[in-house]
Amino acid sequence: MTRRGGRLLAAIAFGLAVAAVAFWALTRPEPLPAAAIPTHVVDLRNGETLYHAGSCLACHKAPEGAPGSDRGLPAGGTPFPTPVGTFYPQNLTPDDETGIGRWGEVDFVNAMRLGISPRGTHYFPAFPYASYRSMTMADLLDLRAYLTSLPAVKSPSREATLPMVALARRGVGLWKRVAFRQPTFSPEPGRTPSWTRGAYLANAPGH
Repeated sequence: MTRRGGRLLAAIAFGLAVAAVAFWALTRPEPLPAAAIPTHVVDLRNGETLYHAGSCLACHKAPEGAPGSDRGLPAGGTPFPTPVGTFYPQNLTPDDETGIGRWGEVDFVNAMRLGISPRGTHYFPAFPYASYRSMTMADLLDLRAYLTSLPAVKSPSREATLPMVALARRGVGLWKRVAFRQPTFSPEPGRTPSWTRGAYLANAPGH
């Protein structure tokens, strides 16, 4: 190999290394700290309203014949096919091993508002947290309280079937930098309280 060729390869390798570091930095998950969660007295009735407004069971139902399917519980696992691959929604029951039983309040808020898992990885936006980030903190905590009041179902999660899924998951961080610049839901001036409430339910929990 000539000296010029060696320099070219070295320059390419350096450029790739810089690009990799920049990609890793730009896609780093940035979850909220536990201190960001306020003290709140939960309202289970409001949590149930939000659960139904968001049609949580529609996406998080268990496949027919699976545990919890006969009771209409959000045990997850029903395939959710998309043009880019198939997703398997999370078990939302309070099972400690396979559900959200060990999730603290900050874990739930980070998932719903920022699309970040308790393990510190990005959720794919098939989970519509871009809309859920408009929910108030009180509503998020009420929804979590309602979910944790449901019977626990053991229903192990499955990884999405996407090409290079780990890299794709990390790359969601770049998408967030664009999507999260869009404003969240805000009331329209001059609307009645009932109209505003309906718009909020449709656009935030209702995604």
